[in-house]
Parts: sequence; C-alpha cells; structure tokens
Amino acid sequence: MAMEDFYAVHRNYTTKLVLHIRDSNGDNMRAYTESGIAMI
Repeated sequence: MAMEDFYAVHRNYTTKLVLHIRDSNGDNMRAYTESGIAMI
C-alpha cells in the first residue's frame, strides 16, 4: 500500500508515516529483527 493510498482511505489521520528504508544485504532474518515488527 502506498502512503498516498493510506491517506486517501484515512482522511482524518493526522500522524504522518515515516518510512525507514535499509538494505538487508540478503539477510531476511536480520531485516525482520531490525524492522521492529512483532509477529504474534
């Protein structure tokens, strides 16, 4: 989902999204752990 799409759907959303893009150098586990995403 593009940020523009997100804000088009959530017009009242006042907090801005900030994307932090990093190169995982092909290490998927490192990318996952550094993303800060909790998978439940």
